[in-house]
Amino acid sequence: MYGWREALQEYWEIKNQACFDEKRLRELRKLIHPEGAVNQEMEAGRLLRIQESCDRRNVKPIKQECRVRILQARLGEEEAEVLLSVHERQAVRDRKMQMHLEEEQRFHRVRLKQARSRWRVVEDVWLTHADEWDTRNDGQSGTLEGVSQDIRSLFQRGGRYRRDLAVRYAESWWNGHNPQYRAFDVDCTNYVSQCLRAGGAPMTHVGQRGKGWWYQGNGGTKDNWSYSWAVAHSLRWYLATSKSGLHALEKSAASQLELGDVICYDFDGDGRWQHNAIVTAFDHRGEPLVNAHTNNVRHKFWDYRHSYAWTEQIQYKFFHIVDQF
Repeated sequence: MYGWREALQEYWEIKNQACFDEKRLRELRKLIHPEGAVNQEMEAGRLLRIQESCDRRNVKPIKQECRVRILQARLGEEEAEVLLSVHERQAVRDRKMQMHLEEEQRFHRVRLKQARSRWRVVEDVWLTHADEWDTRNDGQSGTLEGVSQDIRSLFQRGGRYRRDLAVRYAESWWNGHNPQYRAFDVDCTNYVSQCLRAGGAPMTHVGQRGKGWWYQGNGGTKDNWSYSWAVAHSLRWYLATSKSGLHALEKSAASQLELGDVICYDFDGDGRWQHNAIVTAFDHRGEPLVNAHTNNVRHKFWDYRHSYAWTEQIQYKFFHIVDQF
């Protein structure tokens, strides 16, 4: 019997292959319910952006894997609403035949309906987090040996930014949460702050939420933190204005950044900064690849054209962390 599970599996299989073959995109349209036309055009636009981004970077996708897990489902006689955990892995090859791996984890809410005895997708919504389904703690956690000790021993001021430790921490926790910190529903800035702290960035004005950059606690319910630690807009302005402790220099281009530097994103171009990522690698042209949380990504190209949040109005800020605190 061709039920909603089989329809969902076929939809994601073809969607995964559509990044390589536009013909598969036409097949994808056949799996969309007539009520899902708007969603269909949004997905087609995102896949086109991914292809255009690869062309500009002179890289070629050579393999893509997509692991989709059903977390919860709400079922009716002719409708189904499903929460999915999606883990994408894409291998790309540059002109020098060098290959690197990009990864992303995110949540989707997919609604399906029966039409003429066949299940079809009505809506496929990317979620910034899955709190409405109470699955915030889903996912794996892990660490590299020595990282937890590093972040505890590097509070003092007057040190040097250890980019290697910041990147090592970013790689260790890109798809999980360090239990020494609170896990936020929108976790991108909390994650970047942890990486900066692991690299030796000193905390300042501890206890004053509207000042400095700091975190107090060990992952418990009584933990406290500054706005700049966990709010994307606040960290963007802190990096732009801080003159001591953790501070940064604004650069005019992403290619001027180094490992451990930070990119801030205003997806809508409305002046409200919504996302932060940390540079963890570079492609063959010297362009940054980033790690980030909320939708967990690893070694994604910095422009974020892959993201469902991307718009034509997007604005970026490029911050080079000053090495000496």
